[in-house]
Amino acid sequence: MKEITRRRKYEIKQRAKGEKLVVLSLFDGISGAQIALKELGIVPAKYFASEVLKKAIRVTSQNFAETEQVGDITKWREWIPDILEKYTVDLVVCSSPCQNFSKRGLDGDKLKLFFVALEILEYIEDEQKKPFYFLFDGEPANPGLGNYLSTNAVLIDNAVFDAGHRNRLYFTNIAARFNVDLFDNDYCYSEIPSLTDVRPRPFPFDKNPSGDLFLSEKQLAYCFKCQEPFKNGDKSPFLILKNEIPKCITTKVNNRLGGNLVAMKCAKANSYKGLGYSFRRLTVNELKLCNGIPEWYSFGNYSYSSICELIGDGFGIGTIKYILNHILK
Repeated sequence: MKEITRRRKYEIKQRAKGEKLVVLSLFDGISGAQIALKELGIVPAKYFASEVLKKAIRVTSQNFAETEQVGDITKWREWIPDILEKYTVDLVVCSSPCQNFSKRGLDGDKLKLFFVALEILEYIEDEQKKPFYFLFDGEPANPGLGNYLSTNAVLIDNAVFDAGHRNRLYFTNIAARFNVDLFDNDYCYSEIPSLTDVRPRPFPFDKNPSGDLFLSEKQLAYCFKCQEPFKNGDKSPFLILKNEIPKCITTKVNNRLGGNLVAMKCAKANSYKGLGYSFRRLTVNELKLCNGIPEWYSFGNYSYSSICELIGDGFGIGTIKYILNHILK
């Protein structure tokens, strides 16, 4: 990647303050980058979003009507040239699908999309005279992705900022210094520090959760036995360790929610195996808190399982705010 000069950094900073920033978000999801920018007081002049999931596009449109949806990332040659003809891109954000990152290393069909995003990055660099910022995230199991982006990996646990643990690697040239390697390639070292030391603090659970969030004895037995999400069409993401009580066993969860299942002392539902706790799924408000999604953000009338899916596929907002705030410094 080309080095961003001090003059260009200052220019991007002023564009961010003056509502002139041009952003391209790949795998935009619920537009987590746009949420973070809004929370920082930054209103982009143009926010281009590449997303194919219809419900994610609808939710984004409800919250950010000015978002310009550009379509499928694999068809980028149909829309990237038009963007570059009219605008200078200042920031490219990419939250690529994590399933293959976490389960199959550098293999898997969805990982191919990471290399498509890389092609887009290289194309913009070749076609646009001015350098730009980029921000990619990835699973901790794949620090080698930084080699493709010519940058180091920054490990951040989103629980440093928000209520739920979410360890991710971030690859960015924001707040970076540039060096030239032995092969005359530019390599940038982001000076944003890794943050994994989480300060334990109480979690503000909802006081009156809906009764349908509580689990039956049969559901609990199945979870503890199989270590799998519930069947029968319920796609809500649970994380249950075999024969083990979930990590969040009290109302003081030390920021660790252990997935989307919480155990609480409550007379409202049956306990499991005499453990003295009732188990339920997190409410939508609790899920939003875990990921730093502000109260004003609306998911409309989507079902609980759809909201879980949409939140699970997105950024940890607190971390993205922290990184993007370096643009203003």
